[in-house]
Amino acid sequence: MASFLPFVCLKPVRRATNDSANNGPTFSCQGLIGYPDENSEESDTIALTAVMYGPFTARDAHEAYVSYLSSREPHSADFGGGILLRSDGEHWRLIRWYPGEAMQHCLALPGHGPRKTLCLAEYVGQSERDTSVWVESVQPASVLGKAVLKAQDDRDAIAPDETNSRSYPCILGGHQHKAMLLSIDSLTRSTRPDELAVSHITYATAQSVAAACAAGHFARVQTKTGMAHYRIANGSVVAIAPERFSKTDY
Repeated sequence: MASFLPFVCLKPVRRATNDSANNGPTFSCQGLIGYPDENSEESDTIALTAVMYGPFTARDAHEAYVSYLSSREPHSADFGGGILLRSDGEHWRLIRWYPGEAMQHCLALPGHGPRKTLCLAEYVGQSERDTSVWVESVQPASVLGKAVLKAQDDRDAIAPDETNSRSYPCILGGHQHKAMLLSIDSLTRSTRPDELAVSHITYATAQSVAAACAAGHFARVQTKTGMAHYRIANGSVVAIAPERFSKTDY
């Protein structure tokens, strides 16, 4: 916080309340320094939530990627993003803001050159909770991350016809006889030499999905817990799960 806040927050003042829950203190700023917006001198709040160090843009670069939450970012950007800073060995300098590209729960992938990471992301909207694991990279900025595993939890979502007690997975069809991955609950480094990482997951079997939809109450679907394992195969990260899950709609 002491190292990076002065580079991104103009005249920071710590707020009495912690708007960012368990992500650390929140600061009021008279402007966000270097933010790519013509209104960057407006009053904003920011909380720095995580930092990763490594060569993100070039093999020998000494860089830091700082994730943040801010009043500047909308819900579509999950209220935050990332900031790239670079050091010459003595001093840090701000390189670029990446609105919407927070990387808070990530593990570095092996390899030389610009660093890639395996990251757990979460987004909540319209009572749907989406969790996913992606291979991310800061450079090049125009390239989107690659999804490795995606979960979609519609148990609390309201059906388009509110008189119908079923949730979206049952109304849309095509899911009744397929297992569904509801959530990816963690991402940690594996202790096994033949794999990168593991995740605790929550899912529903095909039989449970069919039974819940037939009863008209998907919110009460019976769930199971298990593990997903991530390995490198043919140069790509792949996920190995206990079931073959239906596709998400994102």
